[in-house]
This record gives sequence, C-alpha cells and structure tokens, in this order.
Amino acid sequence: GAAAVIATYASAPAVAQAAAAASTMFDLSIADEAHRPAGAPDKAWSLPVHPDFPARRRLFMTATARTITV
Repeated sequence: GAAAVIATYASAPAVAQAAAAASTMFDLSIADEAHRPAGAPDKAWSLPVHPDFPARRRLFMTATARTITV
C-alpha cells in the first residue's frame, strides 16, 4: 500500500540509503524551506535537489525570497 516518509534535510542521506536498500523510488518528494538547498550543489541540505535522490517528482516550497544575480 501507500506510505508516507517524513524526514528532515539532515536525514535525507539516510532516507536515500534506505530507499536504495529497499529498491524503492518515491513518487513525490515535498520539501519545505526550499531556500535551504538552493544554490551550490555541495550545500549540506542539497541532496533532495540532486538527480540521484530517489524521487520521480519533486515539489519545493518556501516563503523566503531568493534573488540570484547572473
């Protein structure tokens, strides 16, 4: 049946490892406070953004404005 996994950014590596061990791919990853993983790919909280995180779809939400100058 369906299941929900609720985790923190800090526990994302453990969630990804557990999903890999169970050969599981999440249908949807929902991340609040999306300003945390934004920016550099090596940030501590950026794993849910990486393509190797086991999620078919991702939804990132935030109420914090993020301005990027290019």
